[in-house]
Amino acid sequence: MSQFSELVKINRFNLPEECERHAGLYHQIAEARADYQAELDRLKDAFQLHKAEKEIKIRADWNVDADGKQTESGVAAKLASLESVLARQEEIRAKTKELAVLDAAKSAFEHRKSMLNNLTSLLIGGFYAAPEGGVQEGKSSAKERTIRRKMKKSREQEADDFDE
Repeated sequence: MSQFSELVKINRFNLPEECERHAGLYHQIAEARADYQAELDRLKDAFQLHKAEKEIKIRADWNVDADGKQTESGVAAKLASLESVLARQEEIRAKTKELAVLDAAKSAFEHRKSMLNNLTSLLIGGFYAAPEGGVQEGKSSAKERTIRRKMKKSREQEADDFDE
């Protein structure tokens, strides 16, 4: 399971805090993705330079008697079989996989944002109210009232901040 699966979960009884926390979590994922992309680009550039240096060395050290006529495919085959080239390719593959995981996490956080919007709309619209329009008694309705109070207070605070 991904390291991000716990971060994506939503506590519907704590929507105000979940909404406030979401932007910071999304920023962390986006920043980590950008860092990994920069590292991957650096690795690719270093790999290209390494390959070019090794190709020059292979061409300079080519022995016609032992290796036969020098051809592009022969040089490419020798280059591809070098341990240093294979190790760098594996490093690039690993970094690409990590980047794909971060892309998936970023997508999951975009879905999380949508779910937070939907849950907030449902809560405000009274979706969790009793079918007859009455208030359900119990733990969940008390939690929902608390959430509504917090959300109302948060909206009032935002309106006050906007007016200033």
